[in-house]
Order: sequence, then structure tokens, then C-alpha cells
Amino acid sequence: MATPVKVRRLSDEEGRQLQRIVRRGGGKTDKSIVKWRRALVVLSSAGGNDVAVIARLVQTSPDRVWEMIHFFNDKGMRVLDPQWAGGRPRRTTTEQRNHIITTAKKRPTSLGMRASSSSGTPECGSINLSPGPVDHPCNNTSGTSTTSTTCPP
Repeated sequence: MATPVKVRRLSDEEGRQLQRIVRRGGGKTDKSIVKWRRALVVLSSAGGNDVAVIARLVQTSPDRVWEMIHFFNDKGMRVLDPQWAGGRPRRTTTEQRNHIITTAKKRPTSLGMRASSSSGTPECGSINLSPGPVDHPCNNTSGTSTTSTTCPP
């Protein structure tokens, strides 16, 4: 477990801001809830509570509380606001996405296919949305089957 840690001494302005955030509640957005929880951690630490007690209060791990307190000690009030990253890069281009959308909106009969009678969706292997080869038994052009799965004609 992490070593015991306390938040640095707060200025009067920081104390007022933290109390205002905690008293107003989390709000309705994810960002304000995260800010509220972080403010609660800092304010609880300033009040003399140890890391384990604060972790139970905000329902997180003691290591995460320890990390929040250290970040606050280093950077101050700006660490209360979450800085989310953009996520993983897209795997499809805008052109591919537009092609998929327009193809998906068309009826199977307009694409020269017959619709499955049970679900209304095209049958296996009847449409290829990607410009390159697809890893699927229906698209196996070598003549040898690598799996026992067979697709409809």
C-alpha cells in the first residue's frame, strides 16, 4: 500500500473554492462529478483524514487517493478538472464510413442480393464492404477450406 500522505496547507481562496465545489454537489455532467470527487478527496485530506478513510468515502482505491493528493500538491486547483484524451484512433476513413452508411441504407434487392427470410439481413458473404480481402470462409479464393464453416451459395 502507499505511504501516508497529506495534502499541503491550503490557502484561504483554495479552501473556499473546494468548499463551494463540494457543497454544490456533483452536478449533471461527468466532468463536474469527477471534479466534485477530487475536491472531496483534497478537502478530506486537509481535514485530517488518512488515505484509507478517504478511499472508503469516495469508493476508490487508496492508491488513487494517494495519487490525487500528490497531483494536487504539485499542480494546485487545476488538477480538479479532468483532462480526457481523445481515445484510440479511428480504423476507418471518412470515405469508408460514408460508403458503409450508404450501402447499409440500401435494400438488399437493389444491390442484386436476396434477403434472408428470417431476419431481413443479407446472407453470409453476399456483400463485401471493405475494399481489401476479408478474413472469412466465404471469401476464401484458394479453394481449400481452413474451417468447417460453410456459407450459403
